[in-house]
Amino acid sequence: MKDELQMTEADREGIKAADKDYEEYEVLEVQLDRDAPGKGDWVCTLEHGFHLRFPREKGNKQPKAGQTARIYGDLDEGGMRGLDLDAEGVFYRTPDEQVVHLTKLEWQMREDAKTHLTDLDKRVEALPAPIRAVLTPYREADGFDALRYLNAVGVVEQGYYLSLVVQDAFAVEVFASLASRAKRASVFRQMIDDAKKRAEDDGDAAKLKELARAEKDQHWFDMPADENFAEILQFARGLVESEEPLALTADDGVVTVQSADDMLK
Repeated sequence: MKDELQMTEADREGIKAADKDYEEYEVLEVQLDRDAPGKGDWVCTLEHGFHLRFPREKGNKQPKAGQTARIYGDLDEGGMRGLDLDAEGVFYRTPDEQVVHLTKLEWQMREDAKTHLTDLDKRVEALPAPIRAVLTPYREADGFDALRYLNAVGVVEQGYYLSLVVQDAFAVEVFASLASRAKRASVFRQMIDDAKKRAEDDGDAAKLKELARAEKDQHWFDMPADENFAEILQFARGLVESEEPLALTADDGVVTVQSADDMLK
């Protein structure tokens, strides 16, 4: 898939100068997430509770507390298409370039999903039967969509593993409040240890087996919160509160979660 836009740097700078679709935030704190791929990511805490993450790559200067971050696009909707720090450009895409960028990104994600179908099916097969049943409609749907299936597997798998290690819905809320990826991973590991201890005390061999699988796959919880994080938490909360799986529905590839008490009947 090729980028069909042809634009000079001068054209781009001209569009940027007239671009008023931005918001400015003060950078309150900067941390280095060394667990991120490559050299790690800088994670900036901005005013109003927003967080900004970008890679520590060549050419990217380290952000500092007190700087002003100008965000082009929608930071809260995941549609950021430009960033300036104290009026110095970090990156910028015009609205048209953003459309092309997102189209290419979705295309690449779909291609990647197709190449990992065997691995996805193995992951699903490792889940308990009631949890697998939640994913069956995605795998057997007419007009099968590999990306939609990938998103659904991620939500169900992570939500199920989280539900294994929490004791109540309040614990899910506490986990949801952890904005730091590194902190979330640390807390999840501690929750696994606590859950294993409870299962050992109860002599619950089946639970220990599932916890071992969750521990093996805990790299999922090293990932930053993505567009499906809220759905992961909701799925886990539903399992903890009702011990009934939740059904997933998808619209244009965006996974949402809805209650479905009678889904498995």
